[in-house]
Amino acid sequence: MRITPTRLRQNLYAILDEVLEKSTPVEVMRKGRILRIVAEEKMSKLDRLKGMGKLWVGDPDDIFKIDWIKEWREPQILDEMARETALRKPRKSRVRPRAS
Repeated sequence: MRITPTRLRQNLYAILDEVLEKSTPVEVMRKGRILRIVAEEKMSKLDRLKGMGKLWVGDPDDIFKIDWIKEWREPQILDEMARETALRKPRKSRVRPRAS
């Protein structure tokens, strides 16, 4: 719907209510240009999520055929942590003696 600024000024609240109820944009001609009043449609949170693409390419049964022993590094990581702990200086005790 295209209207003049004068008509918009006279019926501002009625026109705004119509835009909200019917979701039809209103165009206002002003100095040779068109201004558009449109109700904003809120997107749901799920619609704003971006796709992750394909996470697994190939046959899903292939995941069970992978030799995970080659990839498993937990023992090495634990050994490195034990070595680092052994190299640290022991902390002094912060326990204060009791007053009798």
